[in-house]
This record gives sequence, structure tokens and C-alpha cells, in this order.
Amino acid sequence: MGFDWKIVHIKLENSATRKDISMKNTLLFTIFLIFLMVVIGTSGYACGNGSYISKTGTMKYINVNGWFYGIVGDDGKEYEVLNLDPAFQEDDLRVHFDAKIAENANSVHMWGTVVELIDIEKIKGG
Repeated sequence: MGFDWKIVHIKLENSATRKDISMKNTLLFTIFLIFLMVVIGTSGYACGNGSYISKTGTMKYINVNGWFYGIVGDDGKEYEVLNLDPAFQEDDLRVHFDAKIAENANSVHMWGTVVELIDIEKIKGG
């Protein structure tokens, strides 16, 4: 009675099959994670109920349907700010700001995109 090589071969074959399945599962899981990162990443600042922006611009005194201060971005886009601190109510003041677009906000001014500031800072020398 000799050594049964068939048993060793079957065990090695089963072991290889498990490794293949494990590698396939790992690969599928990795592809799924990459897909999620791409989807989340391409939505940029899109999150929850609104979109977020981070821009540089200039404060402007606007007299449309009553006066207010708005921001004209360096890209030319206009932003009406709902929660502007009075310290920033200065015409031609250069600022950098992070804001959430107020998707469902109504404005009597009908000027630009309505936003809620998250952060704003004066640009020195601007």
C-alpha cells in the first residue's frame, strides 16, 4: 500500500479553488469600493440637500429690489448671501468663501445664486 497522491491532488485543487474564489471576491469588493469613491468624488461637493462651493470673489453693493451685498466670483458668477456678517459689508472687498447653495431658498432680490456661508475670510492686499 503506497501513498495516495489523488487525495493530495484533490486537496490542492480545492485549496486553489478557494483561493480563486477569495481572490474574485476581493477583486469584486475592490472594484465596488473604487466605484463608490468615483461616484462620491465626482459629485464634488454635492452632499445631502445641497451643493457646496469654495470660491474667491469680490463683495458688491447691489441695489436690486432693495439693497444688499452680494459676491461676484472671479468666474463672473453672482452669489446672494443669506447670512453675511456685517463686517464683510464693504464694496469691492476681496474675499474667499465656502458656502452651501440654498437650493430651496426664495429671494426678493432675484440676483445670482442664493447661498449660505459656511466660512468667509478677507483676502489681504486684495
